[in-house]
Amino acid sequence: MIHALILASLLTLHDPVGDAFGNGNLLPPTDVVFRTPGVFDAQLLEVPDTPTFSIRLTMGRLNNPWELPYGFSLPIIEFYLDTGAEGEHNLLPGSGMSLPAGATWNYALRITGESLTVLVPGAEAGVPLDITDSVGARLSVEGDTIIVTTELPRPTRFSLFGMVGSYDFFDPTGWRPVLPEPTVGAFGSPSQQVRAIDILAEDVESQARAIDTGILPEIRPSVRRDGWLQLMGLGVLLALVGVVGRLLRSRPIQPKPPPASPPEAPEPQPVLALPPPLQPITTPALPPPSKVADDTALTVPDQSPPPGADGAPPHLAQEAHDWPFWEEEEDLTLKPKDERQS
Repeated sequence: MIHALILASLLTLHDPVGDAFGNGNLLPPTDVVFRTPGVFDAQLLEVPDTPTFSIRLTMGRLNNPWELPYGFSLPIIEFYLDTGAEGEHNLLPGSGMSLPAGATWNYALRITGESLTVLVPGAEAGVPLDITDSVGARLSVEGDTIIVTTELPRPTRFSLFGMVGSYDFFDPTGWRPVLPEPTVGAFGSPSQQVRAIDILAEDVESQARAIDTGILPEIRPSVRRDGWLQLMGLGVLLALVGVVGRLLRSRPIQPKPPPASPPEAPEPQPVLALPPPLQPITTPALPPPSKVADDTALTVPDQSPPPGADGAPPHLAQEAHDWPFWEEEEDLTLKPKDERQS
């Protein structure tokens, strides 16, 4: 059994890249059309988590040298869906592969570049019934991804088997045979008997074993062991979230401070009245001095003391008055000592 990672009912299988070589001894055709890398290499299988069953298969590359209506030419792909109900054990003819002992299929999907066919086991063994139209099956391509959608309810529990081969227009089964030696249009292998080129498997060893035994490996949704590490990490994260939430709830709620009141307007200050400006003091102009005639005689009053006023004898006062002091001046010229003594 192949364990494929599933998260929330989404099945995802990563097929090894570059393993489209059968059991390892398969050689490609000599025509360059078949040698394009990735055209037979299935790399990713997905079953989306939708109410109805659908499949997405991503190839290494899709090309369309023969211009088929669905946009690819070279591969033929088959899927077998086991829902657990009673079904058919034998696969559709062409691939040469078979299911493990006790396994059955309830729906078969055959996909080529020109058709999509959905089949169920018929009342007669080995004669399946075509229900493609009744289940609203649709085929589309996005880039290198082949998408099949149906109106079939997606089963709660299921398993898948899948494989890829080379599409042959002229073979009634659609599967191109594998020859002992490669030709222009056929793969060649000295040891491989089945026509499958790539098996949807978890590793190259599982594919080689399937081709050598002719038994397809089962793809069943389950959780890988490394998924437990993811679950543990998720549990730790949830525990941390719980602790943080408890701490936040235990903190007292601080009341919000009241809104700040607007600042009060300052009281008006009294305005001091200024005194009126001082008026300049004007001084009346003095009258100009009167002009005195040059020939006017100035009379000087007699200020000499009256006789006997200062106690001097009258005759001395008379002499002093009569002395003509304005007629003679003392000779202050420096003279020799001899002349001064004389």
